[in-house]
Amino acid sequence: MFALHRTVLTEAVMDIYKPVGKWKNESNFTNYIGNDDRQHLREFPAPKKIPTLMSQWLEKLNQFCAKPLTGINAVGAYASLHLDFVTVHHRPRSR
Repeated sequence: MFALHRTVLTEAVMDIYKPVGKWKNESNFTNYIGNDDRQHLREFPAPKKIPTLMSQWLEKLNQFCAKPLTGINAVGAYASLHLDFVTVHHRPRSR
């Protein structure tokens, strides 16, 4: 995954706070406009949680890959894996 990340982000500005091909080492967030038409911040998971969250994701990927998938099952597997992968970046940090 790290090699893929480095390949995809070849145009990215690299610095110590945004490591390409490594787990992040700084907390980060994004902003969005909520249903109230106001700007909100959404924190991504803390760096210390990323290895565990990604291990869980890889375990799920391996479970899907352990059996043949056809048609709607493959679409469902892709959707589930994609949602879980994105959720790693959007899950609020525990306090």
